[in-house]
Amino acid sequence: MTDYPTPPPPGWTPPGADTPTPPPMPAHSPGAWPPPGAQGVTSFKPGTIALRPLQVSDFFDSTLKTVRRYPGATMGFGFLVSFLVGLIPLVLTLVFVDPRDLNIFGSLQDSDPTISFSTGDMGYMGSLYGGALFTGFTQILIAGMVSTTAASAAVGESLTMGEAWRRTKPFVWRLLGLGLITLALGAVSFAIPLALGYGVYAAANSVGAGVAVGLLALIAASLGLFFLTIRFFTLAGPAIVMEQQGIRAAIRRAGVLSKGQFWRILGIYVLVTLVMSLAASILTVPFSIGSSLLRASGGDATVVASLVINQLGTLVSGAITGPLTGLVACLLYLDQRFRKEHFDVRLINYVEDLRKQSM
Repeated sequence: MTDYPTPPPPGWTPPGADTPTPPPMPAHSPGAWPPPGAQGVTSFKPGTIALRPLQVSDFFDSTLKTVRRYPGATMGFGFLVSFLVGLIPLVLTLVFVDPRDLNIFGSLQDSDPTISFSTGDMGYMGSLYGGALFTGFTQILIAGMVSTTAASAAVGESLTMGEAWRRTKPFVWRLLGLGLITLALGAVSFAIPLALGYGVYAAANSVGAGVAVGLLALIAASLGLFFLTIRFFTLAGPAIVMEQQGIRAAIRRAGVLSKGQFWRILGIYVLVTLVMSLAASILTVPFSIGSSLLRASGGDATVVASLVINQLGTLVSGAITGPLTGLVACLLYLDQRFRKEHFDVRLINYVEDLRKQSM
């Protein structure tokens, strides 16, 4: 998708045609946009996304309708990416968590104020937090990959999964780079609190003090990571694909679009993704029950088995919620452009020009 001038630019053909990769969306140029009064015309909806500043209900409606119209380019992408990425923490659990080397559970229940962390314990905790990190990585990656679908959905263009992949393929390495940056930030937000907690435990010889400091530091680090994600990374994936930006430029672009809109973006993103995640969580109930039964049966081996089952449930849930949250990020990106740059008017003009050409 691009900042469609009039007439439509070369490189983007009418819906239903064999569409080549659209040209990039140039950065906002104040003099290029229609005046604010021009936006008062309407609620124009050639596809599954209304071309006007979006309301909360539009995020639910547009996301579900886009998935229904483009199942392969949304759920197909989501399943493949979630499955491939989700295998990583699962394999790491099986390789690094040794059920014969788990001391933490028995030590925490002991009255002895000292505690001994084994390599297995570190692997176990790393698997728990690592699963969450990889989930965040997956969401960033999928948000970029479904951006092409969101672009077509906005103008009512037909799009197959193969065509969506062809358009997205040139940006995959940038999306992976963006995802790795978020993964690295997440790892640091876990490593620092862990080091602080262990340092306090070693200095004071107190499990309680170490755990308290570690948890407080983890909460603070997680909040900081959450702020950075909403402010600079949630909209960066769509910017990479829709505007053909580099990683650094996309992060800066996301910062510009989210400036002054943090609470709106946060509220909508959390609300919509929470509702969709709760709906998808029904699929993970069997996994949770199985994991709980294994843990209740006792034994070190069951700890690893329950962790593996939990991660399988996360993988299944991620395959469903990944493309949904990715589309929400794309809609937030478009919504900010509609509000700040009157991009909806440009798209309306573009669609009308295509209709005139097809007559």
